[in-house]
Amino acid sequence: MLTVPRAIALVGALCLAMLALALGATRAVERAHPGITKPEPEPFAPLRIPKIDVHQHLTPGTLEPALRVAQADGIGALVNLSGGAEGGDLDAQLAAAKPYGDRVIVFMNLDGEGCCGEAWVAREAARLARGKALGARGLAVGQEPPGAGLTSRRGEPIWAACAALGLPVALGEMGTTGERIRLVERHPRIPFIGTNFWESPDDPAAVARLMDRIPNLWVDSAGSVLGLGSRPEAAREAILAHPDRVLFGTGIRYVEAGDQQGIVLGAGEPILYDPKLLGGEDRYTFFASAFRFFETRDTEIPSPTPSLGDRTLRGIGLPREVLQRVYHRNAERLLGMRAPGTDD
Repeated sequence: MLTVPRAIALVGALCLAMLALALGATRAVERAHPGITKPEPEPFAPLRIPKIDVHQHLTPGTLEPALRVAQADGIGALVNLSGGAEGGDLDAQLAAAKPYGDRVIVFMNLDGEGCCGEAWVAREAARLARGKALGARGLAVGQEPPGAGLTSRRGEPIWAACAALGLPVALGEMGTTGERIRLVERHPRIPFIGTNFWESPDDPAAVARLMDRIPNLWVDSAGSVLGLGSRPEAAREAILAHPDRVLFGTGIRYVEAGDQQGIVLGAGEPILYDPKLLGGEDRYTFFASAFRFFETRDTEIPSPTPSLGDRTLRGIGLPREVLQRVYHRNAERLLGMRAPGTDD
């Protein structure tokens, strides 16, 4: 007959044996499938600061899914840099955006048809006034039509119109770097937004020096987290040096073909849009990694776009006051609006 102490000892021995078996099985599974037994990381919760995304590309048909994705990721307003030209796509883009007020801001584009003589430049300059009257809030110029020469004196009527109308200009990789710099310097009345961190996110120190020289140069963060993450301390210093002229942007592009819609995150093939998943895990990682990069000093932050580089990042941990400027206050000041949900 077992005594109580012996019974307790036996039960304890059995428990230890079962625990050893369980640990052994766990180690075997881990050896066969490294990482499979690790607990899932806690989802990252970004700071509750209103956000304006100043760099997206939409069609009228993808506006509704874009707003659903924005809402799911804490973005209260967005700027569509693919509004089209007055007399063309701009009319439909503005009509689609109108019911949403300042939740959707539309920038117009130039029409390359008939480019590139003096008559074309004069036509496009005149269109800017009509586009603003319809409701466009700025001009976005990515790659210029071949032969347009917009960074030269030939394009001056267009820039003079932007200055007179008070239109900010989102400026992509147009002409050479030197030509773009001279263009921005020649027109101090125009706020120029150098998209994708002046197309130089891997050299934030150089961008900061340029912003030191040119007070009307702004930059957005679209497509820049990987590049900035390659120089995290320089990126932090650049933003802290110019906290009033850095804008949050993602560069997300929405596309459609027939009844199919997709999201392009950074580059690569579109992710088929599913109303229930809103882009799924790829979309979650894209936003969570970007917010974590700006808000924390964490290490081992997953790449927001693994297809462009599957390395981890170290966060730059911007102060809350700077985050408020980058996420929404700078855009509000530049665009004359107020982000939904703004209370700080």
